[in-house]
Amino acid sequence: MARTTKPNQFKDAIAIAKQDRRAEVHAAYAQVIQCLQGVNTVNLKGPDAARPQQINAQATQAAQSCDQQVMSMAPAIIAKANNLGHINLFRILGGILLAIIGIVLLFSVWQLGLVLLVIALIAVLVLGGVARTQAHNLAMQASAPIENALATLGQPETLHAPASGLYGQADALFLASLDAQSQQTEMMRRQMNKQSQQYNEQMAAMQQQMQQQMAVTKAALDESRAQTDMLRGPQGFIGSMVTTHDRIKQDQKFGS
Repeated sequence: MARTTKPNQFKDAIAIAKQDRRAEVHAAYAQVIQCLQGVNTVNLKGPDAARPQQINAQATQAAQSCDQQVMSMAPAIIAKANNLGHINLFRILGGILLAIIGIVLLFSVWQLGLVLLVIALIAVLVLGGVARTQAHNLAMQASAPIENALATLGQPETLHAPASGLYGQADALFLASLDAQSQQTEMMRRQMNKQSQQYNEQMAAMQQQMQQQMAVTKAALDESRAQTDMLRGPQGFIGSMVTTHDRIKQDQKFGS
């Protein structure tokens, strides 16, 4: 399962298990069909001439099979997810209750109190790990038909990866069905798109780095102000107004 389940691994895994992701498959299927519609079958020779229909049938089968599997699995998956949620809630509440009772008993029957604290710790840590594992496995089970369908259907070429799956096959047929000049034009267009995407990624990374640097500088400035205020002590009204005005001007440099 490619999706991360942090920071709340149990909660996020349960959410993934319940999520209906069929729209992702439908979108991938639509991309394959759209790519096939651009294929000029007249220019395809030999076995390639029959490939568009074969790819269409394979894509349809993958999408329909995914829909059927998800719909048949959904009631059991949701029931298991709800059941795990209830069990986890009881585990947390039980652990808290045992911890409270254990702390109270430490001042009277400390042996029993210590035992209860150990049980509470086990409920929180050990049983918590078991609950996260069960939720993660359930999420993987629920996501399996989606991930399999997406892998079969594939995706268009990106800046970091070539076209894949049935889409990759359809795209190869599309390029093969073009005449030499149109194929060269298409490849140039794709190369320009890649360069544009690369430029946008670089600009976004630079902007993020600048924001991080500004945040670090702002935090250092705030800390310096706090130390200055502590050393300076209480100010009069005029002094306070001047300090506030100067700090507003400084904050404007950071966009805050």
